[in-house]
Amino acid sequence: YHAADRCVVIMAKARTQLASVIAAQQMLALNMQYVGITQQTVDLVQSLQEAGELAHLDLDRAIVDHQEAVAVMVASEHALLEARLDLLGTMGRPEANTAWVAEGDLPPTWNIPTDEASLLTLAGTGRLDVAARFEVVRQLEAELGLAETLRFPDVGVALTYRDNVSGRKSIAPGANLTIPILDNGDPAIAIQMAKLKQAQMELLSAIEGAQQDVRISLNRYHDARSQVEIIRDRQLGAAIAAQQRSDAAYAEGEVDLNTLLMTQRQRIAVERSLVQQDYRIMQAMCELRRAVGGSFDPKIDAVPDIDIEARSPGTNLEGSS
Repeated sequence: YHAADRCVVIMAKARTQLASVIAAQQMLALNMQYVGITQQTVDLVQSLQEAGELAHLDLDRAIVDHQEAVAVMVASEHALLEARLDLLGTMGRPEANTAWVAEGDLPPTWNIPTDEASLLTLAGTGRLDVAARFEVVRQLEAELGLAETLRFPDVGVALTYRDNVSGRKSIAPGANLTIPILDNGDPAIAIQMAKLKQAQMELLSAIEGAQQDVRISLNRYHDARSQVEIIRDRQLGAAIAAQQRSDAAYAEGEVDLNTLLMTQRQRIAVERSLVQQDYRIMQAMCELRRAVGGSFDPKIDAVPDIDIEARSPGTNLEGSS
């Protein structure tokens, strides 16, 4: 169970890092687009300044804004490289080439249960770490039963070798009886009982932790979904329209350079925020999938039983392997 749960954790980490690479690629594309917009603004302001229609200060402002955009683009290139290296490290390929492009939707289309009760039920049947804690409790219960047998007399059967009065040697059956007097089994029982209580508390803590993980991840998922809806439906269209109108108005001399630069920054800020929120959705989805045990399908998410076959001492291991 612990080994399988480790695999679930690694898969969730790899999914999240893949989403990070996709988001970094989209962020780099936006920053490159913004560099192009600011370069066009610099060219426009420079032509107007050379014509004597604008002061040299306006050109300086446009150049500074453009260089800031270039700096952000360079930083996003390194952020993308770091995201790829993180993913390769998780995949066990830290030395692999980073000249590749990640593919996939951000966020993906997963069939996630909408109600909290269903997700908590999935966590109850699918969390492998909880199942491992439960097996520890079962093991200690069995060991407690063995410890309780120390209270009973130990009867043994043996063969003895002796000489009789005539000098004949013989082998005779015998028996031995050990009665617990000083050690009546109470110390061993107390030790096992303490271990069992501790394991039960750890199992309860694991169950409560799983429930907490589900509820927190679900809340983050709903929050990111709400933010994306607000940005996409209310902010993005208005920001794009404002930037386009500002470009046209500046060309006609109706607005100043500060207004033009402000609307350009607002548009790119909204587009960046949308990518960040899409990544947050993917991150919350991966966390929620991990919290329920690795899958949103009840048929797949059930913890498998571990069957252990008992063998008699005389079993031919070579023939049965």
